[in-house]
Amino acid sequence: MAAWLFTLAANAATDHLRRRGREVPPPETFDAPDPHQPSPWESVDQSRRIQALRGALEDLTPRQRAMVLAYYVQEHPVKRIAQDLGCAEGTVKATLFQSLQKLRKTLGPQP
Repeated sequence: MAAWLFTLAANAATDHLRRRGREVPPPETFDAPDPHQPSPWESVDQSRRIQALRGALEDLTPRQRAMVLAYYVQEHPVKRIAQDLGCAEGTVKATLFQSLQKLRKTLGPQP
């Protein structure tokens, strides 16, 4: 009788392990990529855009480049840029407008 019970228990344990081996693990155990991390292709694309922007900035005159960087990167107000460069606020606004048009033309349409 003991041998028969041992055989039943062994078979039940074997069946249980076989069934468990066929089960799909829960999704959190999969090695899925982090959706908040950029893909390698996005990183390459971003690097290309940065290089294109640097090249386009180099095509601007030094005065245009100084104004664009002061306004858009350093976030200085137009009044301060005008004071720093010794020109009128209207000149800064016009130069920024012309610089952006030149950058758009150089960079082309962006996705």
